[in-house]
Amino acid sequence: ENNPAARSFLQSKYPDLPRQNWKVIYPQASDAQCDLLDRLLQFDPNKRLTAHDALRHPYLEEHHDEEEEPIATGHLDWSFDE
Repeated sequence: ENNPAARSFLQSKYPDLPRQNWKVIYPQASDAQCDLLDRLLQFDPNKRLTAHDALRHPYLEEHHDEEEEPIATGHLDWSFDE
C-alpha cells in the first residue's frame, strides 16, 4: 500500500521535475524502447506498468511467450521484511 510518509519524503526531496525526453538521453533507442522506459519509470505505481503488462509491450513482443510465463496464483508473504 501507499506509505504517506515515504511519499511525502520523496516528493520533498524530488519535487516535480520536467519529463525527460528519452530520445535525447538515448539517441539510438527506438520509439518502442523509449515508450517502455517511460511506462516502467513512473513514480505513481498506479500509472506504472506491471511486469505482466510490460511483457506484452511491443518492444518485448518477440521475446514473449505466454505459455512459458506462468502467472503466480497467490501472493508472497513479505511480512518478514517489515
